[in-house]
Amino acid sequence: TLLTLLKAPMIKGDVHCVEELISEAANRLRIEPAHWNCLLEACCRKHDSEAALRVLERMEKYGAPANVITYTLVMKALRSSGGQQADIELVRKQMQAAGVKEDRFFIEQWLSCVLGVDLRDVLEQTEALEHVAADRLDGARHLIEDALAQGIELTGLTNSARDALMRVGKHVGQQDQENPQLQQPEGPLWVEVPCAPGAAASAYYWDQVSGRTQWERPQGPVQKWQPTAAPS
Repeated sequence: TLLTLLKAPMIKGDVHCVEELISEAANRLRIEPAHWNCLLEACCRKHDSEAALRVLERMEKYGAPANVITYTLVMKALRSSGGQQADIELVRKQMQAAGVKEDRFFIEQWLSCVLGVDLRDVLEQTEALEHVAADRLDGARHLIEDALAQGIELTGLTNSARDALMRVGKHVGQQDQENPQLQQPEGPLWVEVPCAPGAAASAYYWDQVSGRTQWERPQGPVQKWQPTAAPS
């Protein structure tokens, strides 16, 4: 089967080879999401976020529906290659616009993107979060709270990160009491971020303080998106 042929180059991270095999097979059979996901897994292994984003665009062109595994792999590729926060946000918004529901594995990768660290490092040592910006830490906490509110069961890695975030929060709270000048601003700092062509809306709004995003324009001042506005 095609999946069997794709497995070897996928494991090697040979994106070009997997692409060639899929292109050749497209002339005689329907390319299913599982085949595209093999290509995305190769992108992850190669740490090639640009290729992963191209695959997502190509799937849309072919009319192939992306599933939660697809978006999880794109997130994984973006995080592992240090992808831009704007790209990460846009991918999540595309997923929401497509009506694809998040699951615990997507939440794990999304949390890793928000924190900008590999959750396995957090599992081994809480110190991995010590140099993470406060807005990222807050965004991670909100993400976990929202997932639990939706009834999503957390993976072991996400639960470990949750515990680490609680410990870091207590430590930071103690520092803030001792040094009030180090406290983070309470009010939101909204940024209007343009969506990719074909998305459900032309833009969404990102609060740099909490890390939250929303479709509706918030009240108060809103900054225009600049490539350096979001954390890399």
